[in-house]
Amino acid sequence: MVIGIVGSLHCMGMCGPIAVSLPLKENSWSTRVLSAVLYNLGRTLTYAALGLLLGFLGLGIHFWGVQQWVSIGLGTLMILGVAFPVLFHGSRLTERIDAVSGGFRRYFGRFFGLRTYRSTWTIGLLSGLLPCGLVYIALAGALVSTTPWNGALYMALFGLGTAPALFLLSH
Repeated sequence: MVIGIVGSLHCMGMCGPIAVSLPLKENSWSTRVLSAVLYNLGRTLTYAALGLLLGFLGLGIHFWGVQQWVSIGLGTLMILGVAFPVLFHGSRLTERIDAVSGGFRRYFGRFFGLRTYRSTWTIGLLSGLLPCGLVYIALAGALVSTTPWNGALYMALFGLGTAPALFLLSH
């Protein structure tokens, strides 16, 4: 939860535009509050599901005793994640990644045209899948949790820690 609270300014900058532009059924106070709650619960549910999956993976890593190698691998992946766009700019690989992410953006964007609570919930669910360094850091914590349920709880608390800042932006 602390990572989420401390990282809230980052969340406001990166996900703030999504939170501000949530589609509203009507422009009333109660609609804005309910939409903000649905959006944040959707994100938190996705984070918890990812935490559950990484908790299962972490259980296997713990069982096989390869935590140190996984830590080195995750650190390497984080460095490559920063260097990748620079090293492979304009390559076929980045073109394919751009094509996939463009499809996701189009799919994601269509929910902004719908003015239903269901679309707001779906936007929250999908927002939890957006690439984000802060989420990756939290997921690393879920990976080293002792059980899948601890991983899910860890990520749910992370999501709840980010919720107040995005809630304030979205209503």
